[in-house]
Amino acid sequence: MSARGALTTSPKSKGSKLVSESSNYIPLFWLALVPTESWNPDFSGWFELPRKETIERGQKYLPFLTDVFSEIKLFQKSAETLLERLSRLRCKTIGINLAELAIPEPPLPDLGIALTAIEAEDKNFQFSIPARKEVNPFFPGENKTLDIPAREISSTRELLLEVSSLTNRELENAKQNRLVELVIGHVWT
Repeated sequence: MSARGALTTSPKSKGSKLVSESSNYIPLFWLALVPTESWNPDFSGWFELPRKETIERGQKYLPFLTDVFSEIKLFQKSAETLLERLSRLRCKTIGINLAELAIPEPPLPDLGIALTAIEAEDKNFQFSIPARKEVNPFFPGENKTLDIPAREISSTRELLLEVSSLTNRELENAKQNRLVELVIGHVWT
């Protein structure tokens, strides 16, 4: 079973409906919808947010993210489609569930770093991952370690892809429908 993410209406009500979902990655535009102050490193990965403020937040950071992912020609249009869908809803709150998707292994960047980078609106946001030793997963019980070199993340784009569990190759090879899903998830009408 794959890790899943969901964007829902009125998350605590019996009538909650699925608006958008993803599997194995965080849709890039969803990152603009979660405010930094909602982030807690010990969080469950589930956010209940006021719908109107979430839409306004998405509108605020859409130009920045469109610029960061300028090679995705349909980024803005896709994000506007999701914002329009959210604006047609009558619920007061929406839920964003990233619990299965936003679980980084320290010292990798986490969702909080991504949210900070978006709020800073700095295309050159940088993050350093120190060198480390880790147990080799291919030799369990043998106590063999891997030396993992230090790594510099030198742009907001690279950081957001890392946190979203996406790669440049996925973006480059994706057909139009798949690109839309990488930006906003699979939107249910």
